Order: sequence, then structure tokens, then C-alpha cells
Amino acid sequence: MLNLFKKKPYLHFWSSVSDIEKIEPIRSATKVIPEWFKNLRNFPPSMDKEVDSGTVKMCPSFISYFKTLYTMTLWCDIKIKIDDNYNQWTTPDSRFSLSAHHSSQMKDHLPHHEKERTKIIMKANCPWRAKTSKGYMLMQLPCTYDYNPIFEVPPGFIETSFYHEINPQLIFRQRGEFFIKRGTPLCHYVLVKKEEVDFKIFSKKEYFKIDPTYETIVKTKFHRVFKEMEKRNEDSKD
Repeated sequence: MLNLFKKKPYLHFWSSVSDIEKIEPIRSATKVIPEWFKNLRNFPPSMDKEVDSGTVKMCPSFISYFKTLYTMTLWCDIKIKIDDNYNQWTTPDSRFSLSAHHSSQMKDHLPHHEKERTKIIMKANCPWRAKTSKGYMLMQLPCTYDYNPIFEVPPGFIETSFYHEINPQLIFRQRGEFFIKRGTPLCHYVLVKKEEVDFKIFSKKEYFKIDPTYETIVKTKFHRVFKEMEKRNEDSKD
């Protein structure tokens, strides 16, 4: 019997600084979609007629990706100067600060090519807090599709059912002086359930014994799509 009264897992955010939620709230990633993706057409006007697919805007994985995530944007303007392990920064309010990770904590141990790309790692002392249901935690992800050339936030898990601070690290990829505007996407968060998984690897023959319908479904779908492609190609010749 279905448990109709089962509670939904919760994800709560709040700020240690008043009114941040009115100025730069944490939002669904569907509200902070990168401009290049929003401006993308389903089909480019110059598409080769023999190419039987649209742009990535037609890909269901992108839609599901943005619908599943919550985006943290920068809560204030930051002026920062980066030079190897040296940094200077200013913000409009003393409650908003950054602190540097010493290179011996991570950078010095990275593979050579990644060490070259990593100029300095800063921690954003974040005003946001998060709490999740028992048995759930937050996964932090970089805003991959924003393609920020200055910094990126690394992925990781936060045990938010009992630890509520979320202070993303900023891995700076360039040296120089930068002005990072309030509202710049920093990172994504997704709610993850903590549970054991029945993880196994099967050969094709082994899995067919478990689910003999799988191959039939794949073949049927392939033939249907192939037939549709053939028909469109024939129609385009007329």
C-alpha cells in the first residue's frame, strides 16, 4: 500500500545576514540559465539538411539538469587582485569576506597540468546556511555551462542534515585584477539521498537473463527512429 502521508524531504536555506534572500536568493537553476543557452535556437538556420538533429537545446538531459539544481549567486560585488599565492580583496560590507587556502592544503599536490591552471584557491565566507532532512545531504557542483573564465567552484558533498554552513571554494584560473559582480553564478546544489546501492556489473548475456525485454525495447526504438529519419529524408527530396 502506498504511504499517502509520507513527508517530502525538505531543503531549507536561510541567511545569517538580513535581507540577502530579498537581494540575491538561492533559486532554481531554471531562473539562472546562461544567456548563451537561453538565446540558442532549437535548430540553427544554417543546419545541413542531412543532419537529423537539433542543437543541445533539444536535449532532454539539459532540461532535466537545470530543473534538478538550485543555484547560488554571488551576494555582493567583489574586487580582487590575484598574484600567485598573494591576494587582495575588498567588498562593500565587512560581513562579506574571503580567505585563502594555503597552497600546501591542495594546490601543491595537484597533477602538474592542473597545478599550472590553479593560481589560488579562495574560500567565500558565505552568509547562506542550509538544512536538509535526516538521511539527505547537498551535493555542490560547479556552474559548468556558465564557462566562467576567472574561477570555478569544485564539486563536493555537505552533510547538511547536521552541518549547515556552505562556504564554496573559488579556484581562480587567472592572475590579475578582477571585478566580480553581485549576481554572478557561483555553484549549483542538488539534494541527494544517502542510501546503499545494489551496484553490480553484468555482461550482455547475464543481463538479458535478468531482463529479456531490454534488447527488444532498444531494437524497437532504434527501428522506429530509423524509419522516421528515412521518411523525413524522402519527404525532403520531393
